[in-house]
Amino acid sequence: MSTWVKKNISAVRATSEASLRRCPSRNLGDVPRPGAAPVRLILALAFAVLGAVVWAGEARVVLFPAYGFPAPDGKHWIVNVRVWVYEPEEHSVLRGGLIATLREMAPVSEEDEKSPFFNERARLFLVDNERGRRPRVEVGGRKVTLGPTDPGGQTEGQILLPMSAGKAGDDLPARVRLSSRGRPVHGTVRLMGPAGVLVVSDIDDTIKISSVTNREELLANTFFRPWRAVPGMADLYRWWGEPGAEFHYLSGSPWQLQGPLSAFLKKDGFPPGIFHLRRFRLKDGNKTEFFGDPAEHKKRILKRLLREFPARVFVLVGDDGEKDPEIYGEIARRHPGRVKAIFIRRAAGSSDGKRYETAFQSLPADRWRVFSDPAEIMP
Repeated sequence: MSTWVKKNISAVRATSEASLRRCPSRNLGDVPRPGAAPVRLILALAFAVLGAVVWAGEARVVLFPAYGFPAPDGKHWIVNVRVWVYEPEEHSVLRGGLIATLREMAPVSEEDEKSPFFNERARLFLVDNERGRRPRVEVGGRKVTLGPTDPGGQTEGQILLPMSAGKAGDDLPARVRLSSRGRPVHGTVRLMGPAGVLVVSDIDDTIKISSVTNREELLANTFFRPWRAVPGMADLYRWWGEPGAEFHYLSGSPWQLQGPLSAFLKKDGFPPGIFHLRRFRLKDGNKTEFFGDPAEHKKRILKRLLREFPARVFVLVGDDGEKDPEIYGEIARRHPGRVKAIFIRRAAGSSDGKRYETAFQSLPADRWRVFSDPAEIMP
């Protein structure tokens, strides 16, 4: 089945390259062309790896890596963008509040508090989210003012671009400002064509060792320890990705960790991709949301991706620590023919065949596979 993924990605790439040669030239307006401004494009791509973050006056602006998909009319791209606006407030009261929240979930020692990893990741939660700001996004020659940021400082929206703005596989330069004279934040938009293989991967215990089933270990692995990749998973994803698959990383982790997660992917050699994370505010003090069940979040995102890419085939990768088998099985049954392969990593050490029979009930046996070592599904 993994070989099917590899072969079909190759076939799709050949078809896509033929169609791309027939695409019209780009018209990016006043957004720099790659050939005309290679240095600026390189900088934009560098920002996209971590999510673009710079100061804009007193506020800090994050333009998360974005993606575009073909509109139903075949004449436009629809671009999904997300922006976060906040002011850092790393004072002792907020830090103490975060530690108190974490201690409600598991023991936190003084040594943990001094961890450099904790300091790096905790500061992303020690912020004053800017509510009511209306960022202005520019991409493909279009300038759009997004709706006001919510209490968590975030806003999202869609931008309609002509198909001539770029072709499938392009990374368009994008920028966002808080005002017409504000300092721009640069990022990129990945244009994803209508056909091909789309790999949707979980993160925790699928590609990153987290120990989700043990709350104390999960807390330590999230905040106090260096992040470790699941051995062999980056090799598998690179093997799939060489012919041109698109990757989306779907997780219950909070958006605040998107930057460190992007750095983790890059450091450990995973293909870059689009993140779909969850909203969380420290001020809400909702620890259930922080480490709660992400099932509904994952279902919602998967359904949206299936709507946005009706001609793409999907490969879903997860683990047995939570409900990935049940979620993926349900999605595959509700969308016959769209999910071509499901891979479940045996992270919890379970060999409960009955669970998988129930989760993948009525699905062809060659559509799903449980594995312990990625080498099992590579030739």
